[in-house]
Amino acid sequence: MSVDNVKLRTKSLIPLVIMAVLFAGVIGFGATRMLDQQASSGQVTDHSFPAILKMARVGRLLVQIGNDVHKSLVD
Repeated sequence: MSVDNVKLRTKSLIPLVIMAVLFAGVIGFGATRMLDQQASSGQVTDHSFPAILKMARVGRLLVQIGNDVHKSLVD
């Protein structure tokens, strides 16, 4: 079977079908990568989030100490 014997409609649909299959493959690959990334980021945040929260609290307390010292000197 030669490409010359195929109808024009079929000839024009072949590239569209190929592009649709490639597009679906890229979307599927991206979705699986996103799910893997979400799972690994969930592990990181579960284990490191308490430490980050403690560091933020310490930083806030240091700022409050500085503000309290300034208030006591000004008053």
